[in-house]
Amino acid sequence: MSKTKPPPSFDGATLSRRIEPKSGVDVGLPLGKQEVKVDGKKVARHYKHAAGKSSTYAPPVVDMIYHMSRSGALSDADAREFVAAKLQAEREIPTKELPPTFDQLLFLSANLTRLVIDPYREKCNTQVQVGTQRAAPLTLDWPIVFGGADFRRLPGELFACVRQAAVQARLAVFATVDQDSDPQDNPASVLMVDVDAPRLDVSHAAAIEITAPSASMLDRDTIAPVLDQLRRATGDRIPIGIAAPAFGAATVVDQTINLDVDFYVADAQWTADVRPSEVFPELSAAPHIAVIADVMDRLRHHCREAAVQLV
Repeated sequence: MSKTKPPPSFDGATLSRRIEPKSGVDVGLPLGKQEVKVDGKKVARHYKHAAGKSSTYAPPVVDMIYHMSRSGALSDADAREFVAAKLQAEREIPTKELPPTFDQLLFLSANLTRLVIDPYREKCNTQVQVGTQRAAPLTLDWPIVFGGADFRRLPGELFACVRQAAVQARLAVFATVDQDSDPQDNPASVLMVDVDAPRLDVSHAAAIEITAPSASMLDRDTIAPVLDQLRRATGDRIPIGIAAPAFGAATVVDQTINLDVDFYVADAQWTADVRPSEVFPELSAAPHIAVIADVMDRLRHHCREAAVQLV
């Protein structure tokens, strides 16, 4: 009675477990660790022959061709099992996605070639100070702040993670007065204070943003008295800025530039008179990034660009 040939076994990761080198042949397979000394030229010849004498195939394709050529004809069921195992093995391979460098996150002008910026990047100081003319400016290790979402309506665990990330990276978080806490265990807070109901218990604030329920309320007459109260409450030590909505940002800057403002917050999500109420406003409408250019244009019109900062 003749022996029956065992069915092929496919595990996706090892293509040819059942294929053993023939007796007297140094190299039987191009994969795996060899027990005997390997002739490199012979291995290369095996690979090239398996790939149809072409160097254009990727190694996994070469492996598959070599395996199938040694296994003989496969039934449809075996072919499906083989392909499914290979696909599953590829899915299980962890993808190595390196986080982008700070250099890759910047928009550089075309005349800055890699040759020019390489020495600069090695000594790049990413630390930023907002309100340098104040006794206690807002200092960030990176020019990044967390905001643009209503953290009060998100799970507390998520806001705690945001705070922890800001503490570790020495960044700041936009928060309301009721979210503020002792900065000893929490990140620097940029407190958002509404002009229609200002709260002056801002002792833990690292900076303050004056905002309003509607863009039309961000005028000089409305903001000036609130700004004076906040200056007195903070001893004029920390920077205070004003929201500049995409809806009328130029008007806000023109009316308030002479109020001794430290910075403006260009809010690209605020695209109508009423302040957006969604948790993530970008989900309902695309942000108007042009607000950054609008604010900078008005700042350059009124003063030196470095005199008033843009967040």
